[in-house]
Amino acid sequence: MNVRLVVLAWILAIPAAVVAAETYHKTPEATDYKCLFNHDYVPSQQRPAMTEGLKRITDVEFLKTVSNDYAVYPGFGTFPAGNEKTLRIIIPDDTSAVKFDRAVMRVETKQDCSDLQIDVSLNGTRLKPCEHEGTELFLPVAQNESYPTAERLKFYAVPLDLLVPGRITIHIKNVDREKRSVNLFSMELGLYR
Repeated sequence: MNVRLVVLAWILAIPAAVVAAETYHKTPEATDYKCLFNHDYVPSQQRPAMTEGLKRITDVEFLKTVSNDYAVYPGFGTFPAGNEKTLRIIIPDDTSAVKFDRAVMRVETKQDCSDLQIDVSLNGTRLKPCEHEGTELFLPVAQNESYPTAERLKFYAVPLDLLVPGRITIHIKNVDREKRSVNLFSMELGLYR
């Protein structure tokens, strides 16, 4: 079964900002609600693919076995941003106690960034770029022309020991801003099991 649960990422950079992602699940310790906002935007003939995850969305033991996707999208005070952005999110997962195989961060820009060096650090540690198959961290149920192309994306390997429960500080910087400016558009962090 290939189930992806998108997790709400709380923004700490702006006190009034509430959320910055679609939400399918958070751990019971971190929230008391679930939002299925984007379920209606999936074409009706493709909704059955989402059914298995939705049937078990309140099953904590099941949720402990699936991958997580922390996403910060435009419209909540963080993105879009210029050539550099620092953001803080809360991640409840304890990667020393809960088994994950790997973690990957995806940074999306509004313009082509394929020839630019974009540095990303997590809690002060610089992340290394990595190869990633496709443009999405998880296979989407439906995809259209609004999804980013590979030229607008950078992927980074995230060492699991850097992901401690609580506040995570992420710093994204276009090192080649003198060469060409870009607008940072979104950030996703996928934790795979």
